[in-house]
Parts: sequence; C-alpha cells; structure tokens
Amino acid sequence: MDPITAVSFAASILTFINFSHQVVCGTYEIIKSGSTTDNAHVSIVTTDLDEITKALNQRPSGYSKHEEALNTLATECQGVSGELRKLLDRVKTKAGSSKWKSTKVALHSMWKKGEIAELDNRIGKYRSEILLRLVLILDERQVSVQVELNNFQSVSQKRASDAVRQLANLRDDVLEKIESQIQDSNQSLSLELSDQLRLIKDIRNSVDRLLAPLVAPSPDMRVLKQLYFNAIYSREDVMENAGNGTFEWILKDGSSDNEQDTQSDENGDETEDEELASLVDDTKKIQSESRTAFLTWLREENHVFHISGKAGSGKSTLMKFLVDHPQTRVELKKWAGGKQLIFAHFFFWRSGVDQLQRSLSGLYRSILFEILKQCPDLIREVFPEAHAEFSKTGLGGSIDELFFRPADLENGMKLLISKSPFPGYRFCFFIDGLDEYGEDGVDGLDHQNLAKDLEEWATKDDIKILVSSRPHREFQEAFSEDLRIRLHKLTKPDILRFGRTMFREHKCFPKVQHFYKKLATKVVEMSDGVFLWARLAIRSLIMAAWRMTPGRKDAEDYLQRHLENLPRDGLNALYEDLLASINPGDRQKAFKMLLLVAKMKRPRAISLTWLDQLDDPAFPAGYEIQPYTDDEIKERQATAESEVDDFTKGLLEITDSPHEKNNPFFSKDVQFFHRTLRDFVKQSKQLRDFSTEFPDFMGVEARARVLLAELWFAKSKYITFSGYLPIHNLFKRYPCGPSRDAQLDSLERILSYHIQADCSGLPGGRVTFFTSGSGVMPRRGTFMSFIHYMTWDLEDIEYIRRRVSKNPGLLQAKDDLSLIVSASLAWGDESTMLKMFLDLGASPNEQVKLKDSKYETTASAWMIFCAHFATTMISENADMYKYCFCGRLEHFLATGVVDSNCMILIAQGRRPQDDERLPTHHISLQQLVQQLEPANGESLLKMMNGPRKGILTIPKDAWRYFFSSKSDSPSPEPAYHPFEVGMQPPLLPQEDGIDDMSPALQPKFFVHSIKWGNTQLMVSLMKTRYY
Repeated sequence: MDPITAVSFAASILTFINFSHQVVCGTYEIIKSGSTTDNAHVSIVTTDLDEITKALNQRPSGYSKHEEALNTLATECQGVSGELRKLLDRVKTKAGSSKWKSTKVALHSMWKKGEIAELDNRIGKYRSEILLRLVLILDERQVSVQVELNNFQSVSQKRASDAVRQLANLRDDVLEKIESQIQDSNQSLSLELSDQLRLIKDIRNSVDRLLAPLVAPSPDMRVLKQLYFNAIYSREDVMENAGNGTFEWILKDGSSDNEQDTQSDENGDETEDEELASLVDDTKKIQSESRTAFLTWLREENHVFHISGKAGSGKSTLMKFLVDHPQTRVELKKWAGGKQLIFAHFFFWRSGVDQLQRSLSGLYRSILFEILKQCPDLIREVFPEAHAEFSKTGLGGSIDELFFRPADLENGMKLLISKSPFPGYRFCFFIDGLDEYGEDGVDGLDHQNLAKDLEEWATKDDIKILVSSRPHREFQEAFSEDLRIRLHKLTKPDILRFGRTMFREHKCFPKVQHFYKKLATKVVEMSDGVFLWARLAIRSLIMAAWRMTPGRKDAEDYLQRHLENLPRDGLNALYEDLLASINPGDRQKAFKMLLLVAKMKRPRAISLTWLDQLDDPAFPAGYEIQPYTDDEIKERQATAESEVDDFTKGLLEITDSPHEKNNPFFSKDVQFFHRTLRDFVKQSKQLRDFSTEFPDFMGVEARARVLLAELWFAKSKYITFSGYLPIHNLFKRYPCGPSRDAQLDSLERILSYHIQADCSGLPGGRVTFFTSGSGVMPRRGTFMSFIHYMTWDLEDIEYIRRRVSKNPGLLQAKDDLSLIVSASLAWGDESTMLKMFLDLGASPNEQVKLKDSKYETTASAWMIFCAHFATTMISENADMYKYCFCGRLEHFLATGVVDSNCMILIAQGRRPQDDERLPTHHISLQQLVQQLEPANGESLLKMMNGPRKGILTIPKDAWRYFFSSKSDSPSPEPAYHPFEVGMQPPLLPQEDGIDDMSPALQPKFFVHSIKWGNTQLMVSLMKTRYY
C-alpha cells in the first residue's frame, strides 16, 4: 500500500468514525430529551451512514503488519456500522406512538447497560488506533515515498522531454515555413512585411525561452557533472573485499573482545584452534588498545587518524572494509550528534590509468563530488561563479570546463573547509594510500605538503579525516602518534583465517586437509604481518600441492620444505623467487605480459593474445580489418585468463573493467596482483636483462600497435571514447619519426573504417564563440576529419607537412573545414603550425562555412580567428592565452593580405548567447592589441599601421591579394561607447531569480559582432568546426 493510498483509506475510516460518534451523541440526546427529529431527518442520517460505510469496502491490498491492521480496523468499523444501523432503525419511529415508547425504553435500557457508551468508547479507540497506524505506515513507507517521487520525477521528465520535442518542432517546422513563405511572397499583406517578421521572431524567442529551462540540466547538476570523472571509483571497484571475519575486530566493542577470534572455524577442532587462540593472545593487548583508540576517534574526536602499515599489509583492504561497513557510519553518527553526517572517500592509486587517480585534482573532485551530491545547498557557496553562470546560461551557453581548472578545484576545497563549523553538517573523509599520491619519483616534499593540508583541514570543528599510508617519515611526523595504528602488528589472526580459507576453497584441499592449518600457521610466522606476502606464499603452496601426485606420503614435508625455501626478506625477494620458478619455456611470454602491464598500466585482457603476433612488424596494419565475433572474443579472453594463471604464478590477474562491463570486447582488463608489483617489475634485474634482449617490445611502437589492434579487431559498435582515449594519449608522447608516421597512417585508416560504419564512440567537435570566453565544445558522434584533428590536437608539424606536400589540395578549405582554422583555434601554445600553412600558400581569406541546425553563413579563416581572438581577449582568461593568440595574430598579419581595420562591437548582459542584445561599446582590433600590451605588441602594431606588401613586390602573395577583404578604416557610430579591457559593465534592471548584489551574478561584456567596412560577422551566432 503506497502512502497516498494509506492516507486516503485512513481518511475514509476517520470519516466513518467521526460520523458514528455524531450518531451516538445524537441518540443520547434523543434519550435525554425524550423527543426525536422527524423520520425524514433520520432517513438522511441512515442514508449517509450507508454511503460512508461503502468507502470501507474499497480496501487496498496491504503487505506490512500495519497495513493489514488498517484493513482489520475497516472490518471492525463495518461491524459498528451494522450496530448503528439497527440503532437508527429503532429511532426512526413517530414520537408518541406505542412503538416510540417501547423504543425509548429500549434505548434507556441500552444506555444503562452501557451498550451505547461502549459503542462510543470503541469508536474513540478506533480513532486513536487509526492515527497510530497511519503514523507507523507513513514511517514504514518513507523510502517508498521517495521511490514514488523519483518515479514521478522520471515520468515528469519524460513528459517534459516530449513537450520539449513538440515545442522544438513548432519552432523549427512551423515558424521556419511561415518565415520562408513571407520572405518569398510578393502579395500585398495587411501588415508591413517587417512587422510580420518581427512578430514571428518574438514568437520564436518566446518558444526558445520556454525551451531553455526544460532542455538544460540544472546548475547543480552541471557542477556535479564537472566534478565527476570515470575513474572516480575504479580503485575500490577492482579491490577484493576483506575475507570472512577479517578486520571485524576493529569495530567490535571490548565487551565482545575476541569472542569471534577464539571460535573454531569451519572444519576446525579444539586442538588445532589452540594455534588461533595463541595468536589472538599474542596480539590481544595491542589490538584492544588500537580498537579503543579508533572507536573513540570515530565516536568523539576530530583531527586525523592514521593507519600505518608496511607495503602489502592490507591497508587498502581495511579502508575499503571500513568504507563499506554500516557500523562505521553508526559510530560516526554519534560524533555527528544532532547534525547530518556527510561521508566522503578517495583512494589514491598510482597504477591507475587516469592521472586523476594519483593527483590532488582527483582528490578534490572526489571529495567535493561526494559532499555536494549530499549537500546541494552548498554548491553555490563552493563554486559561486560557476553556479551563477550556469543559472544564467543554458547548456552550451558557457564552457563549463573553464570553471573547474585545478586552481578552481583547490579554491573550491578551501572555500568548503573555511565554512566550518557548519550549522547542519559534520564531514568525515576517508583517504587511502597517501604514499600513492603523485607520479613515479615524486618528491617527499609533495607528501609533506599533502599531510600538512590534511592536518589543517581536520583542525576545523566539523571535519575529521581517516588516512592510510606506508610508514614514510613525512606522514609519521605529520600525524599524532596517539591517533595511529600500525596495521602489520595487528593482523596475524586475520592472516591465519584468510590462509585457512584459501586452502579450503581450492581444488587441492583434499590433498592438504590433514595438515593445512599447520602450513597456514607457519605462513603467519614468516609473514611479519604482511598480508600480501602471506597471500603469495599460500598461493605458491597451493600450486605446489596442485601439482603433487595424489596420495603422496611425504606431502606435508614436501610443502613444508617448499615454504621454507621462499625468501623472507621482503616482497621483492619473494617476487624474484616467483619469477625464477616460472617454467623456462613459458618465461618469455610471462615476462612480456609483466612488462606490457607495467608499461600500459591496465591493458585489455584480449591484448595478451597478440604477444606472439607483435613479432610480425606488419601487425596489425598488414592484416585485414576483420572484427572478431562475440564467440572469438570469449575464446581469446578465456585463453588470456588461462595463460595468465599458468605463466605468471599469480603475479597478474584478469578483472572486470570498471567502465566497460557490458562491452564484450573491452570487458576484461589485466592488472598486477598488487600495486607493489609495478615498482618491482621496473626494478627487477631479471626483467631488465630481458628487456635488453627484446628492445623493440619495450618501445612505444609496440604499445601503439597493441592499441591499434584493439581498434582493428573490435566491432564499430564496441568502440567507445574511453576505448579510443589510450591511443590518443600515447601519440601525444610518441616521438616524431617514420615509425610514428606509419602508425598514424594506420590510425587514420582504422578510424575511417569505423566512421564509415557510423561509430558513435569517436570524437568530433565544434567551437562556439557566444560566451565571454570562447572555447572548444567537443561533440562526440560527429564526423571527424583526421588531418584536421591532427592539426588541432596533436600539433605534429612534420607529419602534417608530409601529408600536405603529397596532397597540396588539403590547404584549401572544404565546406566547413579549414586547416588554417584548425591551427588557429588549437589549444596548445604553439603557433608554428599556422605559420607553416601560411608559408605553404594557404589563403587566410578563403571562405569557410559556419553553420548549425538553423543558421548558415560564410566567413574567411582570418575573420573566424579575429572572432576567436576578440572573445578570448576580453574575457577573464585573456592572460592565460595572450601569448599564443598574439603569436598567431602576428603570423596572420605577416601575410600582408588580411584586413586588420575592423571594429569589434561589444554587448553586455547576463545571458551572452541572447542575440537580441544590441551592442553598446566598440573597440578596434588595433586598440585591443594596444591595451593588451603583449610581448610582440610593437611588431603587431607596426604591421597594422605600416605599408602592406605590394602585389608586385612579393610574387608569392600576388594571387592571395585578390582574395583579401581590405576596407577603409571603420568609422564607429557615435552611439557606441569606447571599450577598455578590464572594464565592468553597469548594472542592468533586476530580473526574476537574479541577485544583483552578488558579484558573481553581475552582467558581463561579450563580443556581439565584428565589422570590416560594410561586412559584419555576427559572432554571437557563429559556430565553427575545427575537425
């Protein structure tokens, strides 16, 4: 029964109860007065009773005991209804008649016997019970209310989407047809043509304003989407949960101290469990002290609590256990008191694919995302400028990414911390793996600064932090010794339980069931509290037992000797021993697997099946593009899993991909058994020696060919942007040369194949200029031109030069694509690509199409650059891009064929994409350069003011001259005010929902249009494709 139905049904019962009470009271009045109303009135009362009783028959189904009680109450009320009906039938008689006298006597008798009073008491009892049951049902169904509201919201959103689509059709289909008919018509109309067109424009703008809030996500959601990143939960998703019973001790009260620890485990007996009891006794005191300190911190204290432990001691497993265990939040709520507990966590991971997993930006994004998701009311306080801009503009009206650069994230974190104490919240952060912060070779000073920041955050009243790390000095010194546990000194009982479980769950268990506990105990003694060493040692024992002949008489002694031969002096020694134990015939492939994973961090499992084919230089480009069937994919992944198990001695493992679980081709990844292995593989002498024997395998070309093979053999429908991203990032680090060029040619070939197959996972994009700071707006799923993509993104000059030399026609603009535009809009700091195109003869005055779904025009590459230059240079990001854009401006001016005499018209408003705003200010391109004062400003102004190259002086420029758009110096209209860089617009009339007192919500200047003589380019409508 849903809550609304429960309330409605309860209301029906209450109506019956209230009416029944009135009937009883009316009957009592009859007895007191000795008179009654006429029969008609009693008949009305009887009819009303019948109608109200009918509502009790419409009972909704009930599932909980309170809902069933509500139905039972309705049944009892129906019984009351029958009694009241009889009572009213007695009253329904004429006063003075013999029947009335007998009825009055009967009623007196009923009253004396207490029957009517008892009926009234029952009615009162029902009233109390119905209210109680209703409260219990509403409390019980609180979650259901939320679910219903969510469902209602989903339905509402669907209906809103339908409304959006219908309104968009109205705008695009109806209005455009009317506009076209009016413009094409030569007939006399009742209104002036311009008035009709203006009226239609008003209708269009009204529809657009109606559509705007429906189409765009809320400002809060836009902020959260910018904070979220794909790998935000990757580390914890791929970690195994703690074994059964492992780490349970840390959350148990002292009253149940070690109760579980001394229990016999499965298949155990009293004698053998004395070993477990002995280990418990050895660690009991330190475990008890550590638990007390930790629980006290959870319940009462602030500051930083530090879990310190050797590599492989289980720190991350414990952190995941604490993050997931409900008791953690129960204890923390005691600390939160009357305030709402807000919990957030982050796992640093240096071996992760995403750089954010080992950076401060990733930490800030994760913590802020978790907090603001739970406390949306804080979003406008933590990111005031972004929230203000998103409140004013729809999606596409601003470049959301610009508000979340690393400095903005750091500032947002500081703003959040500075607001403590919070009136209604208390925050607790769990941060794992502080020593995993930073790239390989990170300076200890960075770790010191991180520890200092965390300690400072935790000094606030409403903030506390749990961290874990290896026992590095910078963390040992930063955090209090009183709030620290050393995990490797506490885990012996847990290691013993875990080891026994590993034996019992393996197929080899029948061979070791009579002595496996002795082996597990010996492993504990040798592990020195390092969980990982113990796990690897038991895996080694299991594999040795698996290879034994069944019934071997010296099995126990054999495995004891095997265990004693394992190195005890740290993980690296054990790793070396495991490498040495690999079968010589398997060693080459096993080493290649380990080196590939070390270089690529988290390659696809299917890539391991190509290791032999990498010996062929023609792989994969020389092979036919033939995507694998789903059955072939499964077969290859099964082969990879089998070879990993057989060849690598458990050092590698196949896991589900956290982002591609439903994508058959990319669903399985291969990774190291533990993150310490990555450092070991890079340092191992065995593997270094192997690398010198196979130098080609260790080069970037081999990795590029592996990533190309993924695109080569995957179906187009399985290609995703995250699947494409690794090869994109690799080519940014690939040294220029013939090898790189060959691989790029192969990349173009396979991308063209997938584009023709209508693959939606590949990148495409456009750039828009209608904001106060222009920028790129990637749009996936659109057609991608490879040569323009290379120009805009990778900036490989020599590769592009070779391509253009072979095909000079590439220099000419085609439709909405231009190499000059791609080079001039590139985000990088270099401008040499643009110079190369201009030196090779590309015309800056060649026309390029600008278009979107409802607007199309043409402009020269020079005009497009001017629009991009102006919108960027009047924005708050001018200093960031001034060097590279002024460098590109110089290359354009150096051609001598571009018209720099242009006037930039500037409008102001809260919504810069609104094309109804009229310009209010002006500034020439020359004046803008003068105010910017760039390093090359003198050269720029000289070229703007000095004589242009003549068509006879430089033959190379002769043909370009005829394509130039020179004009006389523009004469601004006197109504425009002079614009100066950095000036602030005046306040505008207040609008609903806009707080003019907030600095972040003030109106801004934006470029409206640029004029060259009689030619005007409307910048606010311009969208340009860059690849």
